[in-house]
Amino acid sequence: MSNENVLISFDNFDFTSGKPRLNSPRSLEAIDKLGYDNDELLFLDFKTFKLKNTDINNLSKITQKARYDYYEKHRLEKINEVLKVIF
Repeated sequence: MSNENVLISFDNFDFTSGKPRLNSPRSLEAIDKLGYDNDELLFLDFKTFKLKNTDINNLSKITQKARYDYYEKHRLEKINEVLKVIF
């Protein structure tokens, strides 16, 4: 069975990986109900975060880290909100 055919739900979702995306019907319904995009729940390491947010490259390292920490905190809060809707 290829990865494309495997349902990824919160039961088997790796919160520390950038892949794969959630694709189970209940998960997608909860994400949609909250108005989130599936990509908002994917983990980004600091390097990838900087590549996707080039506007922070001119900021100090401390400020860059603060922006990343803010992103990660809110990503985890969104995951918890989705879990509440599902369960």
